[in-house]
Amino acid sequence: MESIRKFLIKHSVLIFVLAVGSVAILSFLSVTNLSSLYERHLRYITTLAGRNLHYTFSIYYNDMLVKQNLKTLKEEIKSAQLVYLQLASKEYFYPEGKEDYQKLFELCKTASSDEVFHTERGILVCYPLYGEFASQFITENRKEGLFAVLYSKKTIDTLIIQWLFQDIVLFIIFAILGGFLFFDMLLRINRNFNTLNSMITHIERLLEEKKFLSDSENAVKQCLYQFSFKEFQNAGQLIGKLIKRIAKLTEELQRQAIKDSLTNLYNRNYLNQFVNKIVGIVQRQKFPLSIAMLDIDDFKLVNDTFGHLKGDEVLKSWGEIILGSIRNSDIAVRYGGEEVLLVFPNTKKEAVFYIVDRIKKKFSEVDFGIGKKITFSAGVAGFPEDIPELRSLGDLIEIADRRLYIAKKNGKNRIVIEDLEE
Repeated sequence: MESIRKFLIKHSVLIFVLAVGSVAILSFLSVTNLSSLYERHLRYITTLAGRNLHYTFSIYYNDMLVKQNLKTLKEEIKSAQLVYLQLASKEYFYPEGKEDYQKLFELCKTASSDEVFHTERGILVCYPLYGEFASQFITENRKEGLFAVLYSKKTIDTLIIQWLFQDIVLFIIFAILGGFLFFDMLLRINRNFNTLNSMITHIERLLEEKKFLSDSENAVKQCLYQFSFKEFQNAGQLIGKLIKRIAKLTEELQRQAIKDSLTNLYNRNYLNQFVNKIVGIVQRQKFPLSIAMLDIDDFKLVNDTFGHLKGDEVLKSWGEIILGSIRNSDIAVRYGGEEVLLVFPNTKKEAVFYIVDRIKKKFSEVDFGIGKKITFSAGVAGFPEDIPELRSLGDLIEIADRRLYIAKKNGKNRIVIEDLEE
């Protein structure tokens, strides 16, 4: 007959073996899910960053901007070892001097969608950049470049080690307190997985609905409060940081879309967006509206003689003087290379003459170190003084442009407000 002691020892060993086996199986499944979710997380981060870069460089593109953006991404994504971009037949690396990794990125060249490669040097996530091209009959996507990030394996290894350590702690708790706490912990872990998965799925849906910047940051904040593990919170916070970065870049791009970067004046895009609103108000309210067309005298000679850097200095200073001389309600637009259009709502052209003359005097007092003063000529036109009915701003621009020509023809460095003025 079996003794109670032997029975208890035997069954205790059996329970211990079953517990160890259960924990081992659950640990394996958990690590597998964690690795899969972490890989999906890397895909998602790479996709977010790739779309952001593609959107940025479709509006404005140069080498310095590319390098700065790659550097910022490398600093933001702590687990990234190397960031790679191939665009417009050029290849960029950050950190620079990593061309020996070029063969590694050859794996991405055949990728038609986002793919993950596990290499000896790390986890390589590739995201091809596509652009839409429309013809008369079809719209098709063409591959324009490639964005890839090489992530360190240390992050996932650390997560797995921490996860296994937590499983051991769970086993001890299971042995002491029983299966209730064990299954309770599993439920908590499952909730974290579901929360992170729900957050990613929700943001993906917002991306598809083009509501990303307006709603996704709130979704991330709501999910962060539901996490009970720091690793998941860190993953959610990283996504939140990328969202804020995209929002900031989007705001900056919107500003650049309506402002000239050199003079800080509005550009033609802004004028085209708001000209109809201005004209509509004037037509309804019968307010006066005046404009002035300004053009720097002999600016080409300045560029040819003293170089384009000196020309840029002149334009920048001119823009500062103009912005410092007009009201907040007035609009200054860089209309061409050295040509500026000033729009003065609710202002008669005689008043505009004095404003432009003040700008002209201030500008002529600036010493650009070229041995002579730089001047500009201007043509002024106003409604209703010059035209009885304002159909479009182009009517006034045509008159102001004609008077600018008269000013140039009659010796430059002058302001013309009437067609017959000499």
